[in-house]
Amino acid sequence: MNPASTVVFTKSSFLKIQFPKKLKTCLNFANLSLMKNKKWWSLMNFVHATRGVFFLIKTERNPTIYFVVMGIIALAARHYHLDRIEWCLLLFAIVLVWTAEALNTALELLADEISKERRERLGRSKDVAAGGVLVAAIIAAAIGVLVFLPHVS
Repeated sequence: MNPASTVVFTKSSFLKIQFPKKLKTCLNFANLSLMKNKKWWSLMNFVHATRGVFFLIKTERNPTIYFVVMGIIALAARHYHLDRIEWCLLLFAIVLVWTAEALNTALELLADEISKERRERLGRSKDVAAGGVLVAAIIAAAIGVLVFLPHVS
């Protein structure tokens, strides 16, 4: 079996995609005709985004907690036979928290790259980003209560 591409998990890079030799030569970004091909750029953007999600899951503690909570929410939603609007509200709340966490992690990585020393304004920017995650989590919890409360009582 000769797959078009293979996903390999290594210590150096959590998600590394290995392409066959012919395709690998096509992925040489010095080739201007390839740079004009928007389909390839879309594929590479998807690959980089996927690596970012795996990096977030691998390096941060909170996404593990989010997966557990997402599982509990999905089981409860199925148990209470929620309608589509309620499912959409729950999915919005989940995506809100995941997005806030991803942006917080990105900002923290950038701040750490800028300076390893303690700098007041960088520390404040990290605090603001963490506050954004907190607000997103509070709003998500409120949405969860508003969705589930009528079904529980």
